[in-house]
Amino acid sequence: MTGTIDQCLAQCLVIDEQNYGYCWDEQTAHFACLAAGGYTCTASYPQPKSTCFPEGQALNACAQKTPCLRFCERAAGQCAPQGSECLSSCMAKSASFEDSICGHYYTQLVSCWGQSLTCNGEIPAIGSCGAAAVEVAGCVARRQHVCEGYCWLAQALGCGSDNCSSECRAKVDSSTCGSQYRNLIECTYDNREVRMTCENGSPAPSEACASYRTSYETCIATH
Repeated sequence: MTGTIDQCLAQCLVIDEQNYGYCWDEQTAHFACLAAGGYTCTASYPQPKSTCFPEGQALNACAQKTPCLRFCERAAGQCAPQGSECLSSCMAKSASFEDSICGHYYTQLVSCWGQSLTCNGEIPAIGSCGAAAVEVAGCVARRQHVCEGYCWLAQALGCGSDNCSSECRAKVDSSTCGSQYRNLIECTYDNREVRMTCENGSPAPSEACASYRTSYETCIATH
């Protein structure tokens, strides 16, 4: 960091806010290392040296955990495991996506839950975090298959099933009305809002997708 003392202090406050108040020990150790000789002057400008690499790594590792730490603190065992089990489960879910970009979107969803969380039985409720949830669903759909995105969202809402993907793919791959069904399920996670409800334990497109539902049902009725 460069600039005046006041500017430096302001940057430190921003860094602390980014980590939600966690990682104090790691942050302190990193700053202490830098203050003890972690910089060298080159052409009158400070340049970081590699002497503080271990402290930087420890800080980065902690920072990656902060969304899950905050989520677990707010969940308090109500719709997530307690303590270290919650943290390890949350981190594992973030790393379980085939594409790291989808894992990044999931971390954003976890961050949203960390700010505003309600429970839907034993799982977090999508609630006000719908925009973050559909980012994950859309990413999964783009990286894998539209049905995988649809079924991920259904699972997040609490009405997923083991045969969701196979049943969905059979309809999407149909030579008759497959395109109409694809349009219908894509509608459920479109426009940064959740357009899916759970009806009798099964996912169903909401009324916002009524025109696509009508198109699909008309196609089915005429074939």
